[in-house]
Amino acid sequence: THDRTGYPVVASRDGYIVRIRISPNGYGKMLYVRHDDHYTTTYAHLDRFASDLDERATREQYRRGSYSVDIECTPDEFPVRKGDLIAYSGETGSGSPHLHFEIRDENLNAVNPLLCPAFKVKDDLPPIVRKIAFIPLGHESTVNGRSEPLVMRPRKAGENQYTVPTPVRITGAVGLAIDNRDRSNGTWFRHGIYRNSLEVDGRMMYRATFDRVPTREAHQIALYYIWPLLRKGRFQKLYADSPNDLPFYEPNTDSAGIIRSGDYAEGVHNWRIAMQDIYGNSSEVSGSMIINHAPSIDLVASGDSLRVTFQSTSPIREITISTRRNREKRWRSTVRRLDPEEMRSGLFVPVPSKGCDVLRIVAENGYGTRSRPAFHFVNKPARGKGTLTITHEPRDDYVLFTVSSDAPFTTHPTAVLHEGKGTRQVQLEPLSLQLYAGTYRLAPSIAGVRRFIVDAEVSGEPTRGEHAFEVYPIVPGATGSYEFDDGKFILSYDPESTYKTVFLQVEKWDDNGRPVYTLQPRYTVLRGGVNVAIRPDSVLQDRAGLYFRTGRTWHLRSAERDQNSGKITASLRHKLGEVTVRQDTVPPWVGRLRVWGLSRRTPKFSFRYGDDLAGIDYEGVKAYIDSNLIVPEIDGEHHRAFYQFTDPLERGSHLLTVHVPDNVGNTTTVGRRFVVR
Repeated sequence: THDRTGYPVVASRDGYIVRIRISPNGYGKMLYVRHDDHYTTTYAHLDRFASDLDERATREQYRRGSYSVDIECTPDEFPVRKGDLIAYSGETGSGSPHLHFEIRDENLNAVNPLLCPAFKVKDDLPPIVRKIAFIPLGHESTVNGRSEPLVMRPRKAGENQYTVPTPVRITGAVGLAIDNRDRSNGTWFRHGIYRNSLEVDGRMMYRATFDRVPTREAHQIALYYIWPLLRKGRFQKLYADSPNDLPFYEPNTDSAGIIRSGDYAEGVHNWRIAMQDIYGNSSEVSGSMIINHAPSIDLVASGDSLRVTFQSTSPIREITISTRRNREKRWRSTVRRLDPEEMRSGLFVPVPSKGCDVLRIVAENGYGTRSRPAFHFVNKPARGKGTLTITHEPRDDYVLFTVSSDAPFTTHPTAVLHEGKGTRQVQLEPLSLQLYAGTYRLAPSIAGVRRFIVDAEVSGEPTRGEHAFEVYPIVPGATGSYEFDDGKFILSYDPESTYKTVFLQVEKWDDNGRPVYTLQPRYTVLRGGVNVAIRPDSVLQDRAGLYFRTGRTWHLRSAERDQNSGKITASLRHKLGEVTVRQDTVPPWVGRLRVWGLSRRTPKFSFRYGDDLAGIDYEGVKAYIDSNLIVPEIDGEHHRAFYQFTDPLERGSHLLTVHVPDNVGNTTTVGRRFVVR
C-alpha cells in the first residue's frame, strides 16, 4: 500500500463476515469472511471497518468497556458479495501500513494464495542458494570426523546450478539442511521456497511443498528450522526428526530424509537438492558424500618396535608416523604406504632410540577417512601430577564429554558413568595428547544426577577427575513433575507436553538477589507446553509475578498466586528459557496528554503510555469525559492512544480522565480539564 493507509478493501468472494477482531497488537483490526465452500479469507491491520461493521464493533467495545473485542457473527448478520467494501487498509497492530491477506481452508489452515489462479505475480527469478549444512543426528554420528554440524557455501556452477566440490564424509545418522530464498520481479523482498527436495543416488529421500501450513498450532513450523544454527543462516531441514502434524513433507514419517550410513554401501554417493518456486523457476545444488567408518588402530610394544594393527571396514591406504620430544610442540612426520598384507596382519614400526620421546600414528583408508591418533611414549615427561578438566555438552538425546589436561596424557584415560543405580563405560577417543572426547546416550527412564569419573595418567602420574550434572527426562505420553531448590521451583508435564523426549536441565543463578531458573535445552520446541511454579520470597508478596524470557526481555506469564502454597504458577507454551519471580510496584507512565480542536466542539485527544516490567493491561485502559466512558483507539506498537469525538460536546468546561493499569495491579490516573467554546 505504498506506506499509506485508507485504501478500500473489498470482499474477494461471496460469503459472510464470520468474525470481527480488534487488538492493540498483532493483527490489529481484522475481519474473517467465510465462503460457501467453507474456506475463509482474512484481512488484517485495517484502519477501520465499513460503517455497519464499525457500528457493531463499537457497540461491543462499549458493552465490554474495552478496546479489544472478538466478535463471532452469524451467517445472516453481515452477508457480503464479491467486491463489497468491507474495510479500509491501515497499520493497526504491528508493522508499517499494509494489508495482510490470508486464505484458510475448512480447518483454518493457511493456504498458499498463489495456488489460486486469480493471483498471478510476475516471477521469472529462480531461487538462490546460500548455504548447505550437514547435521549429525546421533551420539555415534559424525560429519568429517566431528560431531558438530558442518556448514558449507556452495559454488555457482552454471545457470541456476550450484555445487559443493569437496566430498563430505559421514558416519551414522545425518541430515541435510539448506539456507535458500526466493524473489519475484519488482520487489527486493525475499520469499520462502515453495518446494525443496532431496535425492541420494537418484532416489527421492524427502520433499517439502508449501501448499498449506497449520494455523491453530502454527508454532510447529519451528520444527522445520535448525535454531542452533540461526546465526549462520536460516536453515530448513531436509529431514524430519520429530513427530508432528506438519502437512507439507513427504514421506510423512518421523524420520523422512535422514541418511543412515548402515543403509548404504561404503563409498561415494551423490546427493542433489532441487528447489523451485510456485511458477516452476528452479535451482539445484549437488555434491557427493563418502559413507564409511573411520578406521581405528591399536599399538602394542614389542621389543624395539611397535606392532600396529587395524580395525577398518575398508582397506587402509597409508599411515602417518610422527615423532617429537617432550619439550617440543611441533611434530616431525613421515607417510608410509601399506600393502594389503600389512593391512591384514599388521606391521611393525621401529621405535627411534634417539631424538624421540613420543610417537603419534594416524591411519587413512582408501576414501581418505582418517583414524583418531594413537600415541606411544618412549620417555614420559617429568612435569609432576597434572590437572584434569571435564566438561559436558548436551546434544538432543546424548551428551558429549571432553577431558583435557594441562599436561600430556601418558596412557589412554578410562571413564565410568554412574547413572541411577547402574554404571557404564564411556569410550574416550584421543583428539590430541592433552584432549580426549566421548559420547553417551541418555537413558529416558532415569532422572537426576549423573556422575562421570575419569582415571588417567598425566605426565606419568595417576590422576582422577569427577564431573556431575543433572538430567530430568520429559517423556511424551507420560505425566510427571520435578522439584528443585528444596521445592521452591516445580516443573510439571503431561502426555502432550513434548513432541519427543526432552532431557531437561535446570540451572539456578542469582540476579541481584532474585533466583533465576534456566531451563535447557534452549532450542526445544514444546508441543502442549509445561507448567512451572515458583514460591517467591516473603518480601515479594505484593505485586509479584512469574516472568519468562528467551532473550533479554522479561515477559509476565502469571501474577496469580495459590492461596495455600503461595506459589505462582504459569504455563510455558512453546519454548524453554529462563523463569523468575519479580516484583513490580512502579505504575505505568502516562504522558503527552493533549486535547485540541476545541473550537469545532468535536475535539481530539491523545496520550502516550508505557510500563517497564509487567506490561499494560489493555482490558483495563479506560477514558472518561465527565464520568462518561469513551473507548480510545490504542496503538500498542507505538504506545499511544487517541480519540476523535463524532458527537458535538456541550460548550463549557469538561474533565478528561485516563486510567492506565499494568498487569499486576499498579494504575496511573491522569486528568485534564478543557473548555469547549
